[in-house]
This record gives sequence, C-alpha cells and structure tokens, in this order.
Amino acid sequence: MSINQNQKTSVINISDLTVMRIQKLNNIVEALKDYSTLPDLSKREKIDLFNQIESLREVVKFLKESRYA
Repeated sequence: MSINQNQKTSVINISDLTVMRIQKLNNIVEALKDYSTLPDLSKREKIDLFNQIESLREVVKFLKESRYA
C-alpha cells in the first residue's frame, strides 16, 4: 500500500499547522509572562496567570512530543 500525493500533502500540512500552533502558544505564554509582571495585579491574579502559563507549556510540550511520535 502506498501513500498517494494528497495524503503526503496532508501530513505535511498538519505538521506545518502544528508548528504554527506551537509558535502561537509560545507567543501567548510570553505575553502572559509579561502581563504577570504588572505591579497592580493581585496575588490571586498572579497565581492564576502562572497556572495558565504552566497549562499552556504542557500543551506545547504535548504538541511537540506528538509531532515527533
């Protein structure tokens, strides 16, 4: 059984989309890190931001690992 050209293109496009998603998520993480340094945030808001950042990092890690699986 051979993979036809459309299937090969699909695999490449999915890989490209995954890379783009990882880049966008990394940009969001960086923006949240910058936002978390604002002096007028409450301790609770900073904790929430930290948790969101860690969750996004886990998603990025999963995407990277699944991309190479």
